[in-house]
Amino acid sequence: MDDHNPTPGLTPVFLISFPSVHHAFKCESVMRKPGRRIQMMPVPRRVSSSCGLAVEIRADDIVHGRDVARELESGGVDYEAVFLLRQDGRYELMSEGTEEKRPR
Repeated sequence: MDDHNPTPGLTPVFLISFPSVHHAFKCESVMRKPGRRIQMMPVPRRVSSSCGLAVEIRADDIVHGRDVARELESGGVDYEAVFLLRQDGRYELMSEGTEEKRPR
């Protein structure tokens, strides 16, 4: 998963990509809580072409990619990947998605 240690005083920014638009919207409702900033946006091409939508989340209560993944999975949201937006503007893969892990 991830070995990310957040920089003290900085709220990490995570980007989540999805296999379908349905799960992007479901993510938005599952992750929405007081104190979190959530924004639906086009997926940056350097990350994925997936369904075309991503959710960016900034939250003081989420500091690791595995925390995002755990919350999505417990909410029944299939996701393609969770990325951390690094200070240099690059996206670092934190967690692979769940869709391929689910039994058919």
